[in-house]
Amino acid sequence: MSNFREEKESFIRSKYEAKEFLAPTSPASVPVTQLLMEAVCKQDLRGVVRCLSHCSSND
Repeated sequence: MSNFREEKESFIRSKYEAKEFLAPTSPASVPVTQLLMEAVCKQDLRGVVRCLSHCSSND
């Protein structure tokens, strides 16, 4: 039972903290904040949501 809990915790951390399941932003060299601003200016809702999912509390 403890092993299942550890495995579940590891999955949750990799999904929500490390964001390992997100598609990469492209191009990777451009800061996500810049991509977010561009998506907002283009009124690209999908782009805004994609960028927000990559943002951290430091962005």
